[in-house]
Amino acid sequence: MRFTPYHEFVEGGTDTDIAKGDAEFGRPTKCFLTNYCDLNKSWYEGGRVLSEFKCKLTNTGPFAIDHASIYLTGDYIKELNGLQTNNNGLSWDLLPKASLASGDQYSWSYKIFGTHPLIIDTCSTPIPPNPTTHHSSSSSSSSSSSSTTTSSTSSSTGSSGTSTTGGCNLSNDCQKDKSWTDNDRVYTQYKCSITNMGNTPVSHANIKITNNQNLVQISELTTNDHGVSWDFMNWREQTPLAAGQKHGYNYIVLGTEPVTISVCQGSTSGSSTSGSSTTTTTTGSSGSSSTGSSGGCLCPCACNTAGITAGSTSGSSGSSSTTGGNTNSSCTAAYTQKKDNTWTDGGKKYSQFSVTIKNTGTATLFSAITYTEAPLINFWGAVKVENFNYEMGSTATTAGVLAGATHTWGYVVEGETEARLNIVSNACFKKN
Repeated sequence: MRFTPYHEFVEGGTDTDIAKGDAEFGRPTKCFLTNYCDLNKSWYEGGRVLSEFKCKLTNTGPFAIDHASIYLTGDYIKELNGLQTNNNGLSWDLLPKASLASGDQYSWSYKIFGTHPLIIDTCSTPIPPNPTTHHSSSSSSSSSSSSTTTSSTSSSTGSSGTSTTGGCNLSNDCQKDKSWTDNDRVYTQYKCSITNMGNTPVSHANIKITNNQNLVQISELTTNDHGVSWDFMNWREQTPLAAGQKHGYNYIVLGTEPVTISVCQGSTSGSSTSGSSTTTTTTGSSGSSSTGSSGGCLCPCACNTAGITAGSTSGSSGSSSTTGGNTNSSCTAAYTQKKDNTWTDGGKKYSQFSVTIKNTGTATLFSAITYTEAPLINFWGAVKVENFNYEMGSTATTAGVLAGATHTWGYVVEGETEARLNIVSNACFKKN
């Protein structure tokens, strides 16, 4: 699942910035619990890059702390040690009996898909007037290897453009933040902000992201339809975007070209959205898509249901090319699937299907991760890399699938209908 904060990022990292941001959003300005994280190691697993960060919380206040309300956001979390949650990851707390005396430190760690550290906010409730054990009230940035994410206040000439046409009271602005090279591939991060140009608070939005074939990761937006549309995080229900206020988010692309983003507000009650706000059209750079994070799907760029073929229950073949890839790229993949068998066991029907991944490009294919909408009872010839996401088997990822060649894997589901599939990521470089 994706772990998100209950409030916006604070611009900058100084005490003045933190106090200013907290006052603006109605949060406490005094902080006594600080956090620091360091990158411990990175490695490849199941065709993806993972990283481990080791962290320390420090009680800088005069009183003992028994509990904390820590908010995390960023890449998809695989594992977290040393903290606990009672609200499905909305916030995190110290483990039982882990009281922190004044000046004490507390160690914890996490593993994520990707290399960018989480944004960690330990600021929560006000300090009580009496010297008793209390919930922490502090803030900290992510580890030193990452810049602070902010609510963008850049000019309206950003790469995505701005517009409030069609009755929409939200405008969007994006600016290029930085670029870097990883495994000979260039990545670029854009920082964006959505501004409420209207007179009433907004807690939902209808955001469309197109030209997204190279989108790797997006933070501070959420999707319930595998990337067809995007919305504010759930915490906006409790903290709507006030008139004139900005909602900060960022995204990372493979290459340097920005995506195209259009935004439109939804009602504060969460009902259907209306109106539109278009932005300047841009073209994504060529190359295969990379894995990112969005709920149960690893790649928000390629989880567009327009590319998913349901097929039929009679066993006929349904196919789909990767929705996130570039058909003009040398690294592309497509799939077909067919029903092989149906049987009854214990009064329930089960069906067996085979999935054939074909290298439709010109370069050798070393990775093709497939998203399955339905849970699989059993599977073979593939490796499960995350819930509902399956990589080709080790033979294919080690030796590669040559141009025009195929790799076949299979699965079993309950019932007679094939699982809706979508290739969410493909890569033509061999993992170490």
